[in-house]
Amino acid sequence: MTNKDDNEAVKIQGRLTVTQDIWDYERTQILRTLGIVGDINVRAWTTEALVEEIKNCIDGQKLLTGDGIQKPGQRIDNIVELAPNHPELRRAWKTFPDPVADNHGFSWGYVATELIGEQWVHIFVHELHPIEYRTVFARVPARPDWVP
Repeated sequence: MTNKDDNEAVKIQGRLTVTQDIWDYERTQILRTLGIVGDINVRAWTTEALVEEIKNCIDGQKLLTGDGIQKPGQRIDNIVELAPNHPELRRAWKTFPDPVADNHGFSWGYVATELIGEQWVHIFVHELHPIEYRTVFARVPARPDWVP
């Protein structure tokens, strides 16, 4: 290789490195927004996996805004309690930025998993939320294909 060829190869490698760094940053930001934080290999997340996780969150947001939520007085037919080490429940816990959120001894607790419409939803409660200073409930949708 000539010196000119070497310089061109270095330029291309530099551009590829910058592009990969940008992709890594963008994936990190997407995962952080989805509540997935910690020691994560962002390159292990395929585009398809990211899209599926985003779709799950969109479906969950619909539930959180009231679409498909049981109305007061409406009978609850399907409710289950998952074991603390259940993989689906552990996944749901990872959606919390601070799963403990300790406030004077109060913290998040798992209540149950309920079938709302056609979607299973994990229900959590914090009796004295550190920001709201009141009881706060959180609903985390299960993966769309999950059933207890």
